Amino acid sequence: MTNLVILVGRIARDPETRTTTGGTSITNLSVVTDRPARKDGKTYKDENGYT
Repeated sequence: MTNLVILVGRIARDPETRTTTGGTSITNLSVVTDRPARKDGKTYKDENGYT
């Protein structure tokens, strides 16, 4: 099974990769995004949810 994830932003720090005892590779990374503000000072963001 393959998972596909598309992230848009800036990588905040170097990714860290580790391998479990079972041989699975896991990578942790931080992604930073900008939050645009409306003229009234409130912020908004788009959200997509999947189950």
